Order: sequence, then structure tokens, then C-alpha cells
Amino acid sequence: MLSRTRTCWCVAALATVVLSCGDGSSSQIGQNTQVSTLGGGTTEFDSSDEPRSTTAVALPIAELVRASNEFASSLANLQAGSINECMRAKGFDYQLSPVEMPAEISEVEVLARRYGAPQTRAADGVVGYAFDNLGEILLPEEPIATESETKALVGDTILTGRLDGVGGAAVGEVTIGDGCVGSALVEIFGSADNYVQFSQLQAFVDSVSSASLSRLYSDPSAIEASTAWSDCMRLAGFEYRTPFDVTNQDWESPRPGPLEQETARADQSCRATTSVEQQLALLDAMHQEELLSGSSEVLSELAAIYEVVIEQATR
Repeated sequence: MLSRTRTCWCVAALATVVLSCGDGSSSQIGQNTQVSTLGGGTTEFDSSDEPRSTTAVALPIAELVRASNEFASSLANLQAGSINECMRAKGFDYQLSPVEMPAEISEVEVLARRYGAPQTRAADGVVGYAFDNLGEILLPEEPIATESETKALVGDTILTGRLDGVGGAAVGEVTIGDGCVGSALVEIFGSADNYVQFSQLQAFVDSVSSASLSRLYSDPSAIEASTAWSDCMRLAGFEYRTPFDVTNQDWESPRPGPLEQETARADQSCRATTSVEQQLALLDAMHQEELLSGSSEVLSELAAIYEVVIEQATR
């Protein structure tokens, strides 16, 4: 979904969902870039634990992004219970562990993660750009299935569906089998057709998220905003073209080192003084509205599915 808070479907991948991002960018829902606090000045920073934002921008997909982790973990736990029961009934010892529920993600964090911001504590010299578990689904290590267990889990394909993105472009396919994984999905979603329909809706929203970021990279106004941030970073002694480039860098381990900490402090300050995140959010929202033109009902349909699955998991 909107990955890399890791959006995962537990062993639903065995069902199977194959989804490509098309542009190769790291722009799926749940993207595991980090949280920013907007401070002021060229050297000052705010090390509080609460992220702040001076923008009231709400992305059309923001609520789905915010709910995606709770949905994914709810789905994984529902699957685990159903699969375990199914495998026991078939005489196998293969059992999945429950998934830890993630922390709730705020709308401020959604924006900050999307634009590669340093997380809240990045500028206090503690964590730099290192990922923490804020809002991340922590998956237990699944047991390795034997050949016979894999057959019982996957079974034979009973339904295949094409996954389309914006503009009707194919981005992958989804299949569901008659094994324990497929039966779990049928139980959760009501039917194999319902699961395929969910996958198609999710693929479309993922493609909107990816396509709007792709547009953002080449938007003249976004380039101008990024240039202002880049100039600020250059004055602080750091050469980066866009705010996305800093978190995409392969920082040395053990993390964070002095350079990473110093870069995070300058980055946080420059984001605040140039308002680059607010400008990117406004442009991003505009592109998402355009991409969703005529298809806005997809968001409400997918949100309704999220709600049903989350409700099942919390009964």
C-alpha cells in the first residue's frame, strides 16, 4: 500500500499479489521514510517527540495511508488464525505467529515520511536518518514450509485478476488458490471475487501514490522549491539536489555517525526555513486530485474494506 513502513500481507503473497510500481520510485503507501519536526533558523532544531507542521494540506490518499498499517496488521492476524486452523485440520504442524500492532500514524507523519524528512529525533544527534519502529508492522519470522506444507498452503489457482493503475495500465496480477492461504482470504473478504476486487482497488490507489510522486519530481514548482532547499543545504556545507536524496543515501554503519547527525540537523533547519514540505504537499495534492478525477469513489470503497477487516480483527 501507500511502502517502507512495510505494507505486507503476511503469507497472502502466496495467494499471490504481484504489483510493480512502474516508475521504480519508492513511493508506495506506507513508505518508510521518516518523521520531521519543523524547527527554525539555520542551526536550531526541535528535539521534542511530537512532530509539528505549519501546513493544513491533506492529501486525498492521506487517510488511507494513515490506516494502512492497522489494516495490514489486522489482515495478517486474521490470516494467521485461519491458516493455522486450516493447517491443523490438514494434519500439519505449520503455525504462524501473531503480528504486533503498529503505532498509529498521524497525518503530519504521513506528509513528513512521503517527502523524505528526517524523523522527529533526527536533529537531536541521537538517530540521524535511521529507521525506527514508529508505525512499522513488525513481522515475526515465519516457519519454513516443507514441500507438502507449501502445497497445503497454496493449493491450486482458482482465480486470477489483472491489476490496473491510473490510465488503465497493467501493473501486475493477483491470484488466489484453494489452499489454506486462499481459504483464509475467502473467509476474511467473503469470496475470492471480493479479494480480487480489493487487490484491484489497492493497486489503483498505489499507482496514484506512485504517479503523483513521479509528477512531483518533474513539476517546475517542485523543482523551484527543492532548489531553495538545496541552496540552503549548500550554505550549510552539504550538496544535495532534492530533499528526497538525503534519506536515499546509503549512510555508513553503525548509525548514526557524526556526518549523518550534522546533515540531519541542517536538513531539518532548511526544510523549516524554505517551507519545502508545505510546497511539495500542495503540489502533490493537486496531482493526486487530477489522477483521481472520475475515480474518487475508489478511496471510499477501499476505506470501507479496511474498516470491515479491522473490525473483524478487533472483535
